[in-house]
Amino acid sequence: MKIMKVSNILHTLSLIAWGCTALVSLCSSNASGAEHTVRSPDGKVAVRLVCEDSRLSYSLVWNERAIFQNSALSLIPDAEYSVMGAETSSINTSWETVWGQFSSVQDRCEQMVLKVDVSGIQADLICRIYNDGVGFRFVVPQQQITANKPVNFV
Repeated sequence: MKIMKVSNILHTLSLIAWGCTALVSLCSSNASGAEHTVRSPDGKVAVRLVCEDSRLSYSLVWNERAIFQNSALSLIPDAEYSVMGAETSSINTSWETVWGQFSSVQDRCEQMVLKVDVSGIQADLICRIYNDGVGFRFVVPQQQITANKPVNFV
C-alpha cells in the first residue's frame, strides 16, 4: 500500500464516483431551496440538486421513474455548503483505449461544475450525465487546510 503526503493528496485530490447511479443538477445561488435540473443528451435521465439549509441533496429520475429522492451529497460529513456559482457545458469527444473490445470510446454527456465552499474548503463539484449513466467528482485545488477541517474518503 502506497502512503502519500496529505499535501500531495490535496494538490491532486479528485474524489471520483464515476459510474454512480446518480448525477447532480446544481444549485446556482446561496438561496435556501435553490435547485437546478440537468438532463442527459437523450433526455431520458434527469437529476435535480437542491441546496437547502446549507446541505446538498439530489434526486434521480430515469425514464420518468424516480430512482433516488432527496439523497444527501457531501464531501465531508456534516459539512455546511455555500454555492458560489455554476457553469454548464456539453461534451462530445472520444478517447483511445489501451486494451479492450473497442479501440475508441465516445464521451458524450452534459456537464455542470458547481463551485462550492464546503465548511471553509473551496471545491468544485463536477457532475456528468450520460444517456446510460451519471457521475460526480469533487475536485479540491491546492489550498491551506487546517487540522480542524479534515477531508474524509468515504
